[in-house]
Amino acid sequence: MKSFDSMPSHQQLTSSTPLKQDSTTPFEDTLPNRIVLLTGGTNGVGRECAKQMLALGVNVIITSSNEERAKQVAHCMECEDICEKEYGAQEDAMMKSLFEKLWPKISSPSSSSSTSSRFKKGKCIGMEMDLMDLEKVAQSCVKLCQEILPNHFGTDQLDGIVNNAGVVGSTGNEENAVLNPQGVSKTFSVCYLGHFLMNYLLRNRLRENGRIVVVSSNVVQLMISDRYTSLEQLDWMKMIYHEKTKGTIPPYAYNKLFCSMHCLNLHDKWIIAKECPHLQSVNYVHPGVMMTNLLERAKEEQKQSSPFLAYISYGIGKIIHAFSGIPISRGAFHELRLALDPSITCSGKFFFMQQEKDPKDDHILLTRKEEREKLWNFSMKIVGPFLERYSPLIEQ
Repeated sequence: MKSFDSMPSHQQLTSSTPLKQDSTTPFEDTLPNRIVLLTGGTNGVGRECAKQMLALGVNVIITSSNEERAKQVAHCMECEDICEKEYGAQEDAMMKSLFEKLWPKISSPSSSSSTSSRFKKGKCIGMEMDLMDLEKVAQSCVKLCQEILPNHFGTDQLDGIVNNAGVVGSTGNEENAVLNPQGVSKTFSVCYLGHFLMNYLLRNRLRENGRIVVVSSNVVQLMISDRYTSLEQLDWMKMIYHEKTKGTIPPYAYNKLFCSMHCLNLHDKWIIAKECPHLQSVNYVHPGVMMTNLLERAKEEQKQSSPFLAYISYGIGKIIHAFSGIPISRGAFHELRLALDPSITCSGKFFFMQQEKDPKDDHILLTRKEEREKLWNFSMKIVGPFLERYSPLIEQ
C-alpha cells in the first residue's frame, strides 16, 4: 500500500484561488465566501451552530445519515428569518461582541429607515454522510468534491470542517453492541473513525487558513480516572470491537477521548510537521452541558437493556444540566468561535467552552504521544483501503 503522508498539496490539486486573510482584507469581509462542512447539523447543537454560521453570512454544508432529512433541514434553515435580538443582544459578552463585529448587514428593502437592517445569510446545503459506514463516508467525500462544492459554490475547496456528529451508544454491554460494516462499534465509527477518514480524505481540500474543529466533552474528565495512563489499561480494543468498557466508564467517554487524541494527532502531523501547510489550526472543544437530543436518545437505547438505569441516568443528566447547564445557542457558539473567530490563532489546544486550556488539563493520556500514535496507527490500518480507493477520485 502506498504512503498517504506524501499526497500532493492542494495547490497541485486545484486551480481555485485560496481565500487569503491579510491586512488589506478584513476578516469579516471574507465570511460570505467561506464554506464550512459541519457533521451532524440536522439537530441539537450542530443545527444551532449551522444556524449561527448562516447568520454571519457563512456558507454551510450540513451532513446527516439521512439525505432527505439533511436537505429538509438545510432548506428550513435557509428560509428562517434571522432575528437580531436572537444573537446580537446575547447576555454572553463574548458572543455578543463577536456577532456585532462580524455580522454582515445590508439595508432592508422593506423599510425606508436608514437605521433598519436585515442580515445577509449564507447558503445551506444538506448532504448524506453516514459516519457509521466507512464506505459511505468515502463516497460522500467524493460527491462533496465532485458535485456539491462545484455545483453550489463554484469551487472544490472548504474553509473549515467541524467534527460535530456523535452518538452516545450503549451502556457498555457487549451483548447490545451494534457493529458497523467494517466490524467496529457504531459509537466508535460515528464519533471518531468516520471523522478520521473524512478529515484525511478532505485535508487537501482545505483552503489556506483552513480550520478543523473537533467537538469533545468533559465526560472524559468526569468518567475516566487519571490512573489510566495507557490505552491497554482501558481495554480499548474490547470497546472498539465489542463495546465492552472498563468498569462504569460509558462508551461515549472512550470515544470523546479518542476524538481529543485525534485532534492532537492532526495538530502534530499536519500543523507542527507541516504536512498540511495551508491548515491554520486544529483545536477541540467541550461546548458545555446542554439538553440536546443525545440524552433522550441515550435513554431510549438504554431502556432496551435496563429501563430502570435508563431513567436514573436520564434523571442525573437533567440534574447536572439544572446546576451547570447552558442554552444550546451558547454551546453552539463555542463551536462556531473556534471555526471563525479571527482572534483565535492557536492550534492543538483544548477549549473548555470559552476558556483556552492545555490538553494536559483534560486527561493525562492526551499528553502521551506514544498512546496517541497507537490510536493513529490502528485507525490507518482500518481506513487505509478506503484511502487507496477513493483518494484518487477526490484529487482528480
